[in-house]
Amino acid sequence: MAKYCFYCGQELAPGEKCKCRTASGNASPKDSTRRDKRADSRKAGEKASTNHSKAAPEPGPRVRRNRKDRPLRPGFRFGTLADQLRTIFPTFTSGVMSSAGYIMRPATKIRQESLRAKRPFSLVTVAVFSLLTGLLGVLLVYANSFLFTGMMESIFGEKAVEYCRKYPAPAFGVLALVTLIFIMLLTLGFFATSRFGNRKPTFRKTLDLISVSLVYMLIPEFILLFMVLLGSSSSIAFLFIGLILMGLAQILAFRNALGLSEDSIFLMMISVYTVTYLVSKLLVLLLVSLIFPT
Repeated sequence: MAKYCFYCGQELAPGEKCKCRTASGNASPKDSTRRDKRADSRKAGEKASTNHSKAAPEPGPRVRRNRKDRPLRPGFRFGTLADQLRTIFPTFTSGVMSSAGYIMRPATKIRQESLRAKRPFSLVTVAVFSLLTGLLGVLLVYANSFLFTGMMESIFGEKAVEYCRKYPAPAFGVLALVTLIFIMLLTLGFFATSRFGNRKPTFRKTLDLISVSLVYMLIPEFILLFMVLLGSSSSIAFLFIGLILMGLAQILAFRNALGLSEDSIFLMMISVYTVTYLVSKLLVLLLVSLIFPT
């Protein structure tokens, strides 16, 4: 029976081996160079077709690029301006950013200020608040604010209103002094009641916490001062808004600083404000009797 090669199909004699595989391995150098030239030409053709496809894209609908993928053009940026201002005026910008926290992040700012070991501008805050309250009192009397003059008459008497109109400078000093005494009594009340709750803050620490709450009384007073200077005398409601904000700020400040419960801080606020009102009323009566003797 005849045998054939499995690879090339050549007929083989009995016992003969086909040499087709060894012949393909021992190819001549000319054949190898020809194969290299063909491979090079094939690669060159593929490269040319690739370049052509990049240079001339296929016709079709245009794809709009997303704005995020587009290169950014130089223009005005608020962040860049803010960074430049921080570099030029570092102290001023840091103060502005810190003050803006009272409005933008009030609870966080009150917590941060209450946990400070020592607040640097507490005395300045108290002094500014006292002077601004005295100035507002005189201006509101001159503006004939019906609500404020009624409050003045109920607290100090009718002679106090007339005294403010005749002697504005001494009246300004008296109102500023009364405001300062009220703040000191309020601080002393919180200082004493915190001792009953097994908390022992210093008097300066208590004054720092009070000064944090006074910021929310200063903001409405500045607004009211601006309105009075413009000729409006019916914006005294800002003072009541400031009193509410001051009370809320005191609750947050003393609760964070002393670690008291909600019930304890609520009872503390009631007792302190009640005692402060009674003592202030007594001192005002004594002051009025000294200034306006009968």
